Amino acid sequence: MNAAFHDTTDSLYRGINALDADGLRRLFVPEVRVVRVGPPLAVMTVDEWLTGLPTIFVEHEELELSRLVEVHDAMAMVTSRFLIRHRATKAPFRIGTNALTLVQAEGSWRIGAAVWRGRAA
Repeated sequence: MNAAFHDTTDSLYRGINALDADGLRRLFVPEVRVVRVGPPLAVMTVDEWLTGLPTIFVEHEELELSRLVEVHDAMAMVTSRFLIRHRATKAPFRIGTNALTLVQAEGSWRIGAAVWRGRAA
């Protein structure tokens, strides 16, 4: 099995922590929506989601705790548990789950859907 979809998920976490908007934007299928399961529920474009990243990730970092993957031909369903912690003190801030649908598009795995839910740690 080609595990290149793992590279996309790994790149998502690296990009979030580096605040690499251009690199993150390239991971997504154009016109995809990013959904935060509330409260309140928020449905955003990738650019809207990217503008909010510095609010949290200047002082925090996101670490993947576990990953489950189910692959069906050119589609991979990824469930990824995460921890957000303070960069300096390493104190836990939030925990949650990212649910990603990756699709093979133009020779690479890209994020076709992204939904997440986080809560205080």
